[in-house]
Amino acid sequence: MAYSMDGTRPVYIHQINKLRNARTGDLFQAMESDCLSLYKELGLELFACWESAPGQGIGPEMVEIWELPNFDAYTKFAAAAHAGKGDSRLRKWFERKSDWVESSDSMLCFSHPKSPTVADLRKSGVKAKLVIHEMVHTEPSRQLDYLEAIHKMWWPVAEAGGRSLLGLFWSPWNNRRAINIWGVSESWDDLSIMKLGKNDAYQSDALFLWMNMGLALRDDWLDRFMVPAPFSTVN
Repeated sequence: MAYSMDGTRPVYIHQINKLRNARTGDLFQAMESDCLSLYKELGLELFACWESAPGQGIGPEMVEIWELPNFDAYTKFAAAAHAGKGDSRLRKWFERKSDWVESSDSMLCFSHPKSPTVADLRKSGVKAKLVIHEMVHTEPSRQLDYLEAIHKMWWPVAEAGGRSLLGLFWSPWNNRRAINIWGVSESWDDLSIMKLGKNDAYQSDALFLWMNMGLALRDDWLDRFMVPAPFSTVN
C-alpha cells in the first residue's frame, strides 16, 4: 500500500442518492431548514452537496459528503439515529428526506493525506461551478495505490489545466472503489472541461506513464458531472 490509515484524520460519509424527481430546489430548502444545523450539532460538517448536471452521468441524483472529526464521532451519529435514547429529530429528518430520495449508496470513507478538509476548502476559497465526480473500480485492494498514483501523476496535469482538487476518498469496507473529485471553473463564463488538452503537462512523459499505470490499477470508472447546491462548500 502507498500509505496507511491515519485514525487522527477525519472520516467521511459519502452518499449517492437516487432521487424520485428533479425537484431539487424543494429538497435543498428542506436540508437548509431541517438538516444542516442538526447534523452540525451532532458533529457532522457538510463537505459537499451536488446535484447531477444534464448530459453526463446518472440523474436525477444528489451526492452528499459529510466530514466527521474521527471514527468515534461516526459511532455517536449512528447511535443518535438508531439507539433507544437517540435523537428523534434525526429520525424525522430521515423520514422527510425519503420524500425526495428513493435509495442511497453510502460508503464510510477515509481520505488521501493530500485531500482537502472542509477547513482547507474554506481557507483556500476554492469555487467550482461544475464538479467531475469519478467513481473508479480498481483492482482488488488497490484503492490506496490508485489514489497515490493519481495524486502524483494526474494532479499536476489537472492543476495545470485549471482544475481544483476537491476530494480523494476510499473505503476500507469496499474492496474496489476509489473516488476522485475535481472542480472545474469558478464561473460559467470560462467553463472549459476540455482545457486539459491544451497545456504542456498534458503532453508530458509523466502523463503517458500515468495512463499506463492507471490501466494496471483499475478496470472501470464512471464520471458524473455535477453542480453544487446553493449551500455547498465550493459554490
